[in-house]
Amino acid sequence: PLGVTAHLEPFRGCPMSCMFCQWGVQDGRRAMSAEAIKKELRAFKESKATGLYLVDAGLNLNKRAFKALWEAEQEIGFIRDTELTCEVYPAYLEEPHLELLRSTRANVGLGLQSLDGSLLENLHRPFDRMKFEKVVASVSDAAQTTIELIVGLPGDSPEQFRRTFEQVRTLPCSLRVYHCLVLPDALL
Repeated sequence: PLGVTAHLEPFRGCPMSCMFCQWGVQDGRRAMSAEAIKKELRAFKESKATGLYLVDAGLNLNKRAFKALWEAEQEIGFIRDTELTCEVYPAYLEEPHLELLRSTRANVGLGLQSLDGSLLENLHRPFDRMKFEKVVASVSDAAQTTIELIVGLPGDSPEQFRRTFEQVRTLPCSLRVYHCLVLPDALL
């Protein structure tokens, strides 16, 4: 339809294997080419799409997909004229990702889930708190940023969740809390 947010999945799967995630264990080798993404961006532009929502696991989780998206955007210029909504995985943030975010009105979700390192380790979710706080500062300078938490993760307690919640509230971004769900395709 005309004048709506367009959706694009530049790659399938996820190289991570976080226990709570519906992506499950998928290696993410299936990525769109720059030529295919150019066709999509042209079509979005022609349909007067108001923005782009990336529905893959994260803007920065597949190097080939990001490179193809960046190349396509450089030629077509759709993203810079609209609004981009995407997820960013904090551990893999690099300057080119920030450059793309700065080039448009971007809304970024940062999936933190918890600040409890041992809880995250048990869920196969790597976490480096110092790096995370630097990423929050960088992404918040480039985009509207939302940190995402999950309440009720296995091994979490109400007290630990409250500590995470209170600490995240001090960061320069908004906060969204999700209930832990045992999804059919998740490893949990």
